[in-house]
Amino acid sequence: MSVSEQATITEKRKPRECCRARRPAERQFTPLGKHVLQEAGSPKGRPVASRDRPDIAVSVRGCAAFSLVELLVVIAIISILIAISGAIIANYLSRAKEAATASTVQKIHGMIQQRKDAMQRYVQSPDFRADVKRIIKSLKKSSVGFKAVSSDVLEILLKKQAFREAFPQRISEVYGLDGAPGRAGYDDDGDGVTDFDGNQNPDLQELGAPGSDDPPIASVLREAEWNVSQHNRVTESSELLYLALTRSEVFGTPPEDADTFQTSEIADTDGDGLNEFIDGWGNPLRFYRWPTRLLKPFGVAGADGQPGQAGVDDDRNGTTDDVTELGLGGDDAPWRDLAKLLIEG
Repeated sequence: MSVSEQATITEKRKPRECCRARRPAERQFTPLGKHVLQEAGSPKGRPVASRDRPDIAVSVRGCAAFSLVELLVVIAIISILIAISGAIIANYLSRAKEAATASTVQKIHGMIQQRKDAMQRYVQSPDFRADVKRIIKSLKKSSVGFKAVSSDVLEILLKKQAFREAFPQRISEVYGLDGAPGRAGYDDDGDGVTDFDGNQNPDLQELGAPGSDDPPIASVLREAEWNVSQHNRVTESSELLYLALTRSEVFGTPPEDADTFQTSEIADTDGDGLNEFIDGWGNPLRFYRWPTRLLKPFGVAGADGQPGQAGVDDDRNGTTDDVTELGLGGDDAPWRDLAKLLIEG
C-alpha cells in the first residue's frame, strides 16, 4: 500500500465535524422569577449571557407598577373628560327640552289662531252687531258712567269681552261680569250655599246656572271635577286654556281631541284635577290673553277683581259688584282712561 493510499484511508476514518446550527437559547424561570437563558444542548444548563449572544435581549427588570403621580394624572384626565361629557349631555338635553317647549307653544298658537279667525267672522255677523247695539243702548240707560263713552268704544270693549269669555285667564273671569258663580246673590242649586262658602271657595254647582251671565266655559269647569282645595293660582291660566281648547266650543270651532297633545305636554302639577300645558321641564305654561297682561294683570276691575268698590252697591241698583259699577269706585280704571282699556284688556 503506498503512502498516498494510506493517507487517504486515514483521512476517511477521521470523524467529521458537523457544523450544526445552534438552536436558539431557551427561556427558563428560576424560583426567584428572574429570566435565565440556557443554551440548548449545553451541559448542566449553562446560562448564556447577553454579551455571548448579542442578538438576544435579556430583561433583568420585573413588571413595574404605576407611580402615585401617574395614577393621579390619569384620574385627573378621566375627571376632565367626564366633566366635558356631562356638560355636552346637559346642553343637549336642555336644547331638546327647549325644542319640545317650542313645539308645544307652536301647536297651541295654531289652535288659538283658528279661534281668533272664527271670532273675526263672528263679530262681523249680523246677529252679533244687533246684539251689540242692544247692549250699548241698555248700558247707556242703566249707568251715568256709560253715557260719557262713545258707542264705538263700547263696541270694541264688547268684542274684547267676547274674547275674554272664550279665553278666560283667571278663575274669577269664569264667574261672569257679576263676579259670582251663577246668579249673584242666589242659591242656584239649593244646597244652602250662595255663590261662595265660608272659605270663599266658589259653589261649583252654581257655575253656568240658567239666567246667569257666566260664560259657556263655566259649565265645562263645573263638570271637570275640580278640587278647589288643591288649586294653585299659578296654574289657572294654563288650566283654563286647556279646557277652552279641548272641552269647549269657541266661536263655532269644535274642541280639539285630547289625543292631540302628548303626555309630555300636559300634566296636573298642582293635583286639583285640571290638566295644564307644561314645558319641557314639567312646569306649567302661563297664558296671557293680551301682552299687556304682563304689565297690568288685573285689567279693568283692579286688584280687588270686582267692579267699583268690592262689596258695595256703587250704582244703587240693588246688585253688588255688577258691570254697571265699573269705574265708579275702588281701584277700577277711571272712565276718562277708557281709551287705555282698548289695549289693557
